[in-house]
Order: sequence, then structure tokens, then C-alpha cells
Amino acid sequence: MKTFDSLVMPRLRARHWHVDLAPEAMRIYGDPVAMRFLTPAYPLRDEAQMVANIERVIGLNATHVRPMGSWPLFDKEADELVGTVLLKPLPNSERIEVGWHLARDVWGRGYATEAGRAALVHGFENLGLDRIHAIVDPENTPSIRVAERIGMTHVGQTDDYHDRTLEFFVIERAALA
Repeated sequence: MKTFDSLVMPRLRARHWHVDLAPEAMRIYGDPVAMRFLTPAYPLRDEAQMVANIERVIGLNATHVRPMGSWPLFDKEADELVGTVLLKPLPNSERIEVGWHLARDVWGRGYATEAGRAALVHGFENLGLDRIHAIVDPENTPSIRVAERIGMTHVGQTDDYHDRTLEFFVIERAALA
């Protein structure tokens, strides 16, 4: 099995988090518009809260038996933090989710689709997963479209995560082949 060193895409790359990214990450996680569909813990208030969040994510990433987690996403050309891509277990579940969080100023460039597809390939080819899920707020139409564009099938709604009703998507390994 391959380890996660980085995830390289045509325009993007993902690598490991480090606390020095906190000022840049606040552009995403401190933005109430960009974070409106995440849990009530967002948006973050300040850089200290962002550092604590990054430290928490680094700790969680280290607990995964396989190389999965949440990784900062960079525009390769500008070497600028533009978001996050994730491939990790859903809360209190064996199910693995794919997800993306992007800075508002890069919305509409196809970055979520590019990163989501790369995370699926990593999950199926490097981790040997058979299926991957996504959960999306029902009002988050752009993320619903991304899930569909990367080949995921909408299977209804779920109340199993984050104490709210979310749209539930799945993709099987065979669908990516």
C-alpha cells in the first residue's frame, strides 16, 4: 500500500497540514460564506482557533491506519492554499467520505471536481476501498453538482452525521474504472 506523501493533480496538489498554514487557511475557514454549510463550529474566529484546528486535524490524520485524512490543497502555479480535500471515515462509522472545502475566490474553477476525483482515485487505487461516500447539505447545490460530476450516485438523505439531515452519495470502485 502506498503512503500519502502528496496528491498531485493537473492544476492542484495536496500535502500534509502544518500550523504555519494557519494565516492562509483563515481565508477559507474564517469566511462565513464559504463555511455556511459546515458544522456550527465554523467559521473560525481567529488564527489561534485555526492553529488549534490544524493541530486537531494533524492528530486525527495520524490515527488513520491507512493514508487518509484531510489535506491542504494548493494551486500548483501560484503555490497558494486554495482549499482542503479529504478522504476519511465519517464520524462514528466505517464508511469513508470524500469532501472538499474551497476558498470563495476560487469557486467555479473546477477545483472541487479535480480534487474530488483525485481523492477517489487515491481511495480506490492506493487504499483498495470498494466504496466511498459523500455527505452534502441539501442547500449546497454546487457541492451536490460536484458529487454528481465525479460519478457519485445520490442515494437519499441521512440523519446519521453531524446531527442534521444531509444528502447522501456513494460511488463504487467499479464506477471509476
